Amino acid sequence: MKRRPSEHLRASARPWLLEVNVFPSFSSSSPYDKRIKTQLVADVFTLLGIPPYSHDAVESACKEEQAKRLQGQSKSLSITRSHAVSTIKSASLNNLGEAEWRLILESHEENMRSGHLTRIYPRQGSGAYSQFFASPRYTNLVLERWFQLGGELLGARKLHIPAWRCGEVLVS
Repeated sequence: MKRRPSEHLRASARPWLLEVNVFPSFSSSSPYDKRIKTQLVADVFTLLGIPPYSHDAVESACKEEQAKRLQGQSKSLSITRSHAVSTIKSASLNNLGEAEWRLILESHEENMRSGHLTRIYPRQGSGAYSQFFASPRYTNLVLERWFQLGGELLGARKLHIPAWRCGEVLVS
């Protein structure tokens, strides 16, 4: 059997199909094909966390944001990192800042919505993939450090989570 470049057979003999297409085909030639593509699209939208669209909610949020801006109460969208690329590799979980915790918790929430999809990188034991990047990305380094320190076991042990995040943490 001739394998396409996008197919990969893991050591466990479980096939993985990795697709990167500029114009993927979502047409269905059979009920089975339709079921697979429908599940894929559903999983992608769930993973992205796209909520159902509500005209009323959007209009209300826009008015609220405009009122805050006019009163000078608009929140800054940028949050300063507490580490540099060179220091994040040795950081402890207790000295991560707001930017790092937001990234970690957003990633955790994404994992909770992953459906039938599996994270390839970064994840526990995925350090071998780092060689394929021309330069290290800060977000990948933060998540690699999180996994190295056992952070995915958030609910299994006590960790110091900053007070500004305690109400937002969702543990599986």
